[in-house]
Amino acid sequence: MERTDIDTMRQISLADFLARLGHEPVRRSGNELWYRAPYRSERTPSFRVNVAKRLWYDFGLGKGGDIFTLAGEFARSGDFMAQARFIAETARMPFVASEKPLYLPEPSEPAFEGVEAVPLLRSPLTEYLAERGIPYAVASRHCCRLNYGVRGKRYFAIGFQNVVGGYEIRSRYFKGCVPPKDVSLVKMESSPTGVCSLFEGFMDFLSAATLGLETGDSLVLNSVANVGKAVKHLDGYGRIDCFLDRDEAGRRTLEALKGHYGGRVCNCSALYDGCKDLNEYLQLTTKKQKNNHLKNQRTMNILNNKNKRISIFKALALCLFAAVSLTLASCDDDMDIQQSYPFTVETMPVPNKVTKGQTVEIRCELKRTGDYANTLYTIRYFQFEGEGTLKMAGGITFLPNDRYLLENEKFRLYYTAEGDEAHNFIVVVEDNFKNSYELEFDFNNRNVKDDIQTVIPIGNYKPLPR
Repeated sequence: MERTDIDTMRQISLADFLARLGHEPVRRSGNELWYRAPYRSERTPSFRVNVAKRLWYDFGLGKGGDIFTLAGEFARSGDFMAQARFIAETARMPFVASEKPLYLPEPSEPAFEGVEAVPLLRSPLTEYLAERGIPYAVASRHCCRLNYGVRGKRYFAIGFQNVVGGYEIRSRYFKGCVPPKDVSLVKMESSPTGVCSLFEGFMDFLSAATLGLETGDSLVLNSVANVGKAVKHLDGYGRIDCFLDRDEAGRRTLEALKGHYGGRVCNCSALYDGCKDLNEYLQLTTKKQKNNHLKNQRTMNILNNKNKRISIFKALALCLFAAVSLTLASCDDDMDIQQSYPFTVETMPVPNKVTKGQTVEIRCELKRTGDYANTLYTIRYFQFEGEGTLKMAGGITFLPNDRYLLENEKFRLYYTAEGDEAHNFIVVVEDNFKNSYELEFDFNNRNVKDDIQTVIPIGNYKPLPR
């Protein structure tokens, strides 16, 4: 396979590629197309394609990349040649595999600035891990919060250190590495052991720790390309338990280890047969446990109700309580026993174009369907395209993905553009009962010709009257 063939494949439109596979976008926002994830089932579109950059991102799984990684999701393979073959077949291109090793450029990492490792406290990062089945107690023992800068902007992510001082970093929206890249070795604190558990990524290692599968030391490759670097750490173990991905790359890595260590290698992937990796198995197991717990709880409630005998005194007390409740409710219409109410955020229309240095005022009002005194609201934002700053009236400047307390139902946001390019970001308002509402803002979109645009809400939407 020639280099020119690779470059040609990279130039294929992701929209055309997905269309050939029978998938059409649900909506368009500037240079962004939104789909329901094409390789899994979902109701709400969380799969985003940047047309101009030819990149995709699946917010549901927290992964993305170019056309090759997308082909890998369809082909369920991390092997580059398998991905290229899938693209060629879909696009009806000729495909000739090269017998010589294929040259591929190393994936470029952003230039990280001001890297700081601090303890992992409860935050949106640990919420993301919890969604993947990993509890805070496990995550805080093995991971840190990594604060870092890229091109003058500050970010944070989950950090997992390797043996040479680099970090694998992960968040809901980013996956990368703070170099130097290498394997990670987690030594058992107790007495020395002759068993080592081997994992592809640290999410699988954390999953094993959650499930109680680690039987000795643990080694995380952080990439199957690091197998050669792992050898010097594995040589001293009498048994190597492999929890690798159930794909082509994982199988090739397993065979390479068996070729080197023979009978000392044990394939443990049968545990999660039917799943791509150990973390997917953990998520399914956690979901089943929760469902079983709810079923058992409902059964116990039914049995308790059947066996309960209410005495005359209890019946009278219940009637008296009901009468008092009705009296209180009639005296105070504002009293409400429900604690969780859905809500929306209404906005005034905003200009569709901004120039460098211009500030746009966004007037917002939170509308709730019920009132509960102990409800708290927070606000945060994520910028996907363009450079700019978002402030709250009163002087608070937002940092990406950081939560801030929303004190008033009526509030104003101010976005200042730092360039003339397209700007795209979302604002998320959440309460302490896990209800949320999202608004998307899109400026300098070439496809919009009107002078005024309406914010695109991800949820029910009703604009404020002018």
